[in-house]
Amino acid sequence: MPGWPTPVGHFDILARGPLSWSARFQVWLPPAQCFYDGYAMHEFADVPDYPASHGCVGVPEVEAQTVWSFGHIGMRVWTTP
Repeated sequence: MPGWPTPVGHFDILARGPLSWSARFQVWLPPAQCFYDGYAMHEFADVPDYPASHGCVGVPEVEAQTVWSFGHIGMRVWTTP
């Protein structure tokens, strides 16, 4: 979403939860894997083909469980512009 870019770089998954509270954005995130200062990869019911988040990495609902089962604390996450 304009004004809310996803952090770019190499990060580690710092925390995971099947339902996590984002203090930064004041919202519950379904299966979330946090990788930087409150930013996370998490399930998003409808991932559009344009920037629409507050910087998180939206995972389509149909793929969320696979991404969740693959991730672990310390796993490397790379984001690019």
